[in-house]
Amino acid sequence: WGIKVGDKMPSFIGNLTKRVISRNNPEKKEVKVRNRFYLLSFYPLSGDEQVDVYGFDVTDQRKLKEKLRTKEAQSDALHKMGTLALRCESLQAFMDQSVKLIVKTLKLEYSKILELQPDGGFLLRAGMGWKPGSVGKTVVPGDKNSQAGYTLYSKAPVIVRDIKTEERFGSADLLEEHEVASGISVVIGKMEKPYGVLGAHSKRPRKFTAEDTYFLNSVAFLISEVIERRRAEEELRRYKEQLEELVKERTSAFVRANEKLSQEITGRKQTEKALQNSVYFLEILLDAIPAPVFYRDLEGFYQGCN
Repeated sequence: WGIKVGDKMPSFIGNLTKRVISRNNPEKKEVKVRNRFYLLSFYPLSGDEQVDVYGFDVTDQRKLKEKLRTKEAQSDALHKMGTLALRCESLQAFMDQSVKLIVKTLKLEYSKILELQPDGGFLLRAGMGWKPGSVGKTVVPGDKNSQAGYTLYSKAPVIVRDIKTEERFGSADLLEEHEVASGISVVIGKMEKPYGVLGAHSKRPRKFTAEDTYFLNSVAFLISEVIERRRAEEELRRYKEQLEELVKERTSAFVRANEKLSQEITGRKQTEKALQNSVYFLEILLDAIPAPVFYRDLEGFYQGCN
């Protein structure tokens, strides 16, 4: 650490040494020196006010543990989002909860869901950390000069470590207004028909990892699946309504036809009854005539007589 023989050690080392000697008990302590982490073991020497110190570099182990904790936190967040997808009554409610989980999981200040508009721009559909009134009203340019537009154009995740030195595109007014320094963005939905862009941003320059990219891609995939399911449910609902309306129309037409048929049957029965009465009257009239009366058809066949 740049300390030569005869030089004084840091004060916390001295304090820990005194405690180990006084208690005559070994102790361990993890310390950070510059960008490395060390696990120090202090062993008292019997009968002497001295200790042996052994140091082990545990930087890689710490990184591995941190990576595992990060993966676990991200997996928990995805599980919660899956549960929210089933429980939230509306798509907007699901999006609002999703951006909150993104900010919490990635430990950032901002998160946003941008919906692609027919004119090519983006509407801030859901967001976390932005100023009140921004969500639902703010429009972000959709050309290649903005991070969101460039994300659609490149068809791949876009990472910005420091927006001040970024040369691929400029900084949108929304990001400048909120003093955003770093960010990552991915496409929501299929490339041939995207819904929009999912983004996460930090006020300080940050190096986003492959795990961060994978997590945000997973969230974007989940959001797109929920959107497609909601669209399918909406289409099914409209189809059901149309079908019910068609059934009502057909039923109404059937009822009207049935009523008309009933009227025709009633009229026919009345006509048949009147005809029967007429025939009966004629038969009685013919039978009352004392002289023989015969009648025949046009071919000369006799049909009856009194």
